[in-house]
Amino acid sequence: GFVTGLVLGLILLSPFGFWFLSIPSGLLFALATVIVGGRRLGKAKEGKPDGYYNRYLIMKLSKLGMKGSFITHTGQWRIRR
Repeated sequence: GFVTGLVLGLILLSPFGFWFLSIPSGLLFALATVIVGGRRLGKAKEGKPDGYYNRYLIMKLSKLGMKGSFITHTGQWRIRR
């Protein structure tokens, strides 16, 4: 997020002589990325058991043949409350 904000700040602010504001814009863009990403991850994790995404990643890597796995997956995995 910081690098993207820094580059965008340099591109957008340099023509107006405000190139020095590119670092604060990079920091603001990084903060926005963390906030938005945290909210999206929180919604995605809602209703899933602890360690779900670690196992999900292992299953996807094993399907691609990049990692051997002893975990098999059939059906849905969800906690109902």
